[in-house]
Amino acid sequence: MMRLIVCQRVLPEFGVPLQRRALRLFADSLSPFGLLCVDGPQAMTGTAAAQFQAVDPAQGLFRRTV
Repeated sequence: MMRLIVCQRVLPEFGVPLQRRALRLFADSLSPFGLLCVDGPQAMTGTAAAQFQAVDPAQGLFRRTV
């Protein structure tokens, strides 16, 4: 299990289905309360986004919820 995943400048290049798939993969790979750093709150889309809580949305930092 990972504690931190950083994905900068890539998710916006993906289409919506691939963004959702990537977020699901990140959520499955992170340990409980692990951190995800993405481009910002607009990168968090779909049902996988419900598995994350904003820590600092302006910086794109989110924590996986249990």
